[in-house]
Amino acid sequence: ITPLSEALSDLFNEFNALKERLGDLTEKFSALETSVDEMKVKIATRSNISPHGPNGMTPRQKLNPPKRKVLVPKKKKILQQ
Repeated sequence: ITPLSEALSDLFNEFNALKERLGDLTEKFSALETSVDEMKVKIATRSNISPHGPNGMTPRQKLNPPKRKVLVPKKKKILQQ
């Protein structure tokens, strides 16, 4: 029964260490999540106020050159004799 008691004690200690580690990671993730949310708000605010794109530059527009008519000369009929 002593080996089982020791194993259970070790398991309990590991479980408590994992709970503590999970708490630390949750804290760090919470801080990171807050930072990401703040960046999203800044990006959304910037894009709503400014007509510029997310990188601060105006979006490029396609230039449509004026269409020209191409004149094709008519072929002359060659008379065969």
